[in-house]
Amino acid sequence: MAGTAVIMAAAAFLLGSCEKKQLEPESKEVFGSICMVNLYESGTEKLYEEIFNRLEEIERVFSTDEKAKEASSRVFQVGNESKKYTSMKGFAIEEIKEMAKKSHADCLIVNLNGKVLLRGEKSDKTPWKVGIKNPANPNGMSIAIITGLTDTSIMTKAEFADEIGTGKKYPSVTVIGSDSIYADTCSSYVFDLLNKVGETRRDKSSVEKIEEICEKLRRIENKIVIVDSDGRIFASKELEGYIGASLDDYEIVFR
Repeated sequence: MAGTAVIMAAAAFLLGSCEKKQLEPESKEVFGSICMVNLYESGTEKLYEEIFNRLEEIERVFSTDEKAKEASSRVFQVGNESKKYTSMKGFAIEEIKEMAKKSHADCLIVNLNGKVLLRGEKSDKTPWKVGIKNPANPNGMSIAIITGLTDTSIMTKAEFADEIGTGKKYPSVTVIGSDSIYADTCSSYVFDLLNKVGETRRDKSSVEKIEEICEKLRRIENKIVIVDSDGRIFASKELEGYIGASLDDYEIVFR
């Protein structure tokens, strides 16, 4: 009998199911937030234990493990300067992905406080659904739903009104791709780039920057969803037909 899992995250929610009787998903606190892992029919007590032991090990030694920090880092160009971004959570999700592959876990969801990994296919062949939450009201209805994703990571950098309330012009950036580390560090880079203060009139407009960002990500088969504070959702044109706005006061602009 097919089961159904509903996962609510800081940045996304997921709906899914896989066949056969299975263990319940495991959720534990790591990195200061809840991590949920669902291995569906491939889940065993031993594998869940190994995964969370590895996550606890990463949390314990990451700050002093130079090899892990270097492996979890990506360098981006910010103006005339190169800036390195590090993602412990992206690194941890990649570790889970590799452990699942070695154990032949074909259907997998990881949700680490809105950093999401999808792997495999649902038994009923319907697509996964990912909801992008509203930065202005993260506890309310999602502002957009993306469908048709699999074997991918959905990594969001956001500042929510009920948590920080800093009034960012672009409060939410989601990068979608096969590499959790790149997607997570890139979302932070784009977030900083779009919300950079002290720009002059000679600087590129925000829309020009978004078009350039979308094109660069397109070349390396990554996609992006950017939410601004004026009710617009900018999305890679490759997502057209796969993403829809959930709230009437938001519109999607493809680039």
